[in-house]
Amino acid sequence: MAKKTDSINDGVMFLNDGKTFSSTARVDENGVFYVKAFGDDSSWQGLKYSDLNQIISYHKNEMKNKYDRLFKYYKGQHTAIVDQRGKADFKPDNRLIINYPKQLVKAFSGYFAGVAPDISVTVNDDDGGREKEIEDANTVLKHFNRLNQIDKFYSEESKYVDIFGRAMAFVFQDEIGQTRLTEIDPRDGFIIYNDGLQKIPVFAVLYTGKTNGTGADLYDTANLYSYEVDVSKNANTGLNEVNASVKQIIDFKIGSDINDSYIEFGDSVLDYGRLPMVEFLVDRERMGLYEDVMTIIDAIDSAMSEKKNDVDYFGDAFMKIINFKMSDPKDEDSADLRDKRIFEGRTDGDGRTSDIGFVEKPNADETQEHLINRLVQTMYDISSVVNLNDREFTNAASGTALKQRLQGMRQLANTKASSFQKAMIEIYRCLFNINGIEDMVDNVEIKPNYTEPIDLLDISQSLVNMMNVRAAGGISLETILSNIQIVKDAQGEMTKIELDRKTMKGTDTEIKPIMKRNDND
Repeated sequence: MAKKTDSINDGVMFLNDGKTFSSTARVDENGVFYVKAFGDDSSWQGLKYSDLNQIISYHKNEMKNKYDRLFKYYKGQHTAIVDQRGKADFKPDNRLIINYPKQLVKAFSGYFAGVAPDISVTVNDDDGGREKEIEDANTVLKHFNRLNQIDKFYSEESKYVDIFGRAMAFVFQDEIGQTRLTEIDPRDGFIIYNDGLQKIPVFAVLYTGKTNGTGADLYDTANLYSYEVDVSKNANTGLNEVNASVKQIIDFKIGSDINDSYIEFGDSVLDYGRLPMVEFLVDRERMGLYEDVMTIIDAIDSAMSEKKNDVDYFGDAFMKIINFKMSDPKDEDSADLRDKRIFEGRTDGDGRTSDIGFVEKPNADETQEHLINRLVQTMYDISSVVNLNDREFTNAASGTALKQRLQGMRQLANTKASSFQKAMIEIYRCLFNINGIEDMVDNVEIKPNYTEPIDLLDISQSLVNMMNVRAAGGISLETILSNIQIVKDAQGEMTKIELDRKTMKGTDTEIKPIMKRNDND
């Protein structure tokens, strides 16, 4: 049996200062893998067998340990409190787990991705005459989103990123040639970036199975994908020309070859012009939502467990009897005392007073409560997640007041949304490339929908003000609709408005600009 630890903070999360595997491969302090995929003359070199095996070994051991511990905490398996040293047999030894990691993830992920973002192909200023192309691109986009349940995908990716600090997405073609999308646990695959000025993704590793049928967690095989970029100079123009293609190896046996030669990839059916794997994250540090408050969570578990131990102690408290001689339990008087729960104390001839009572343990209830409240508040403050159960939050007088309390979480969500938009664009780039409409990806607009209270009065007043500005020629209708919380699709809403105008034209209900009335009118 493993020895229990004395401290709740004994488990180290992930102390990584970066590591150099060779002159051509390394991992940085954030757990990101880099290789020198290009030579000094910018020509494509690729990936060495030896580098790949060292990278996979590091990922399956060092980084997987971090991910496993983060996931255990999300599932309510808090190792610090469970594995701490046990108390003496006669003492209560509760191990309470207050699953704040899951609470934090549910609160923030629900706020960020509880409602799917609005995604559409929009018309830019220089897109005159391309309405039919944009309409066709929207059809492709909407079919892809419905087929892959993009709202569920977006929510799952958000949850994975909050837990692990990163998540992967994989684009592939199904049996009937439709473009599909799935989320990938970061323990099941990763991306390798080029170690140059531009950290472009050049290789992807997706674990696939076990060739020997043994081992609960360790994969023996993987699919490898390479984004090969050849740069050559045009003899006529003198300019560099870039030719990119995706290559792959299916069911590569890990550790089969460890020499310094470069891996030879074959042609890929997933030639999207990009890697089929995309990484989702919040920022470059790739830290989970609760990763930097885990010691606080451990302290809350410990404090609550000790509080329960104190309660159990009072239920099994020791009785003290001083200067008092009990009668024989078989005597009638003793039985009467026991049934009535009354002791009669007497003073003997020496003047000593008898004392009967329970041994009292010092009471630190107020100190414990203060500590727990401070720990919980600090945890929410550092994680920037709002405590939805806090009375001050739930008693806010209006939707505007609630929004103000959500300001910190909204700033965190904006950072996450910006990163997610970049990753989603890479997915749609794969989709549009394989459909031959690659230039349409620049028209994709992704608008997040945070789960916030709606103040209809505030919205109506803002709409009146903006319509007045529009009437003076200062703002477009599309801009107005894009900034109205209850409008999900500005383009679609404009189409509906135009239809309403045609339907109501010539009637008393014809839609007209909203103007404020002067008091003298």
